[in-house]
Amino acid sequence: MIFNRLQEHNRLYETAFMGVLSLFCFAISIFRFVYTDTNVFLFLNWNLFLAFVPWAFSSLMVIQPKFRRSKWMFVVLLCSWLLFFPNAPYILTDLFHLRLTSAMPVWFDLVLILSFAWAGLLFGFLSLWDIEDLLRNRLKEKYVVGISALLLFIGSFGIYIGRYLRWNSWDILTSPFQLLYDIGDRLANPLSHPRTWGVTLLMGLFLNMLYFSFRLIRKRPCPEVSEDEDIPYADEVDYDGKRIFLDEEGLGIVEIERRYGYIDKDKNLVIKAVYDDAYPFHNGNAPVKENGKWGLIDKKGKYIIEPKYDDIEAFDEGLALAELHGKSGYLNRLGEIVIPMVYEQASVFRDGQAIVSLDGKHFYHIDKQGRKIRNAE
Repeated sequence: MIFNRLQEHNRLYETAFMGVLSLFCFAISIFRFVYTDTNVFLFLNWNLFLAFVPWAFSSLMVIQPKFRRSKWMFVVLLCSWLLFFPNAPYILTDLFHLRLTSAMPVWFDLVLILSFAWAGLLFGFLSLWDIEDLLRNRLKEKYVVGISALLLFIGSFGIYIGRYLRWNSWDILTSPFQLLYDIGDRLANPLSHPRTWGVTLLMGLFLNMLYFSFRLIRKRPCPEVSEDEDIPYADEVDYDGKRIFLDEEGLGIVEIERRYGYIDKDKNLVIKAVYDDAYPFHNGNAPVKENGKWGLIDKKGKYIIEPKYDDIEAFDEGLALAELHGKSGYLNRLGEIVIPMVYEQASVFRDGQAIVSLDGKHFYHIDKQGRKIRNAE
């Protein structure tokens, strides 16, 4: 069940990679323990588990739609994610322990700590990307980017209270008043706590530099070229580090939470990302896939043709080419089948004619009433 969920939401390889990376970290820490008979750095495994927790929360929200659709469950998981998020970059500060012991060469301990720190950062950044995707269905892109930067500074503050004040994520339940007092004192009297804000600001800037470097790298993939030559692209925009091409209607397809929706030229999400797959708009309508079936929507996201076909093309000259159970035919805008689904192969209409074949070998032209005009050359 979990395997299918991960595969369905394109998280299988990500999960496998993070699992292998975590096992590598665990293995070299065990090697050090066995080789030196000292348990100095075994605590890094616990820290890495705590870094894993926010990724687990965000993954749960992604692969279980019921959690993100329920407002109270979404808020609970989001708050839980925020409580544990500082644990992900926190492992960077374990570099303080680099010279804690001379039982191993310093280069080995450096690689050991950096491996755990890198795995922790990846858990944190991947989970933050998930949170961004979840927010994009609710907020505009410019707000999402600002919230991400703010969350990294909040995470940096969490690193400070964990490293220097020795508070843990679960202390909000076990010692809430003392924890809130320490936080409130630093907020109310910032000048009395220069180290608090020095660590928070510099670590926050550092994490933002790292995180937005990742986002910059994500902008560099080769642009995808549409295979549909009949649908020209009018423009392009940058959205979440990806190059999004706008169709003839000025809308572009975006992927959010492993679902597809549409943005306009101002990067506003004008049709929510709820579809399994989607194609560009053409003549005011676009093919979308939901629950394994294809239909057509208008620019408001309302269905013109309900999703019940194996494949469908946008309306051309008033008719939409659709396929069901391996046979193709044509629909009008009321969803009525006006030319029966009997063809092995068929094309969209151009200049009042379409090319069809009953057997996949012999092709001929038909008019909009389905009458044969002439054999195809």
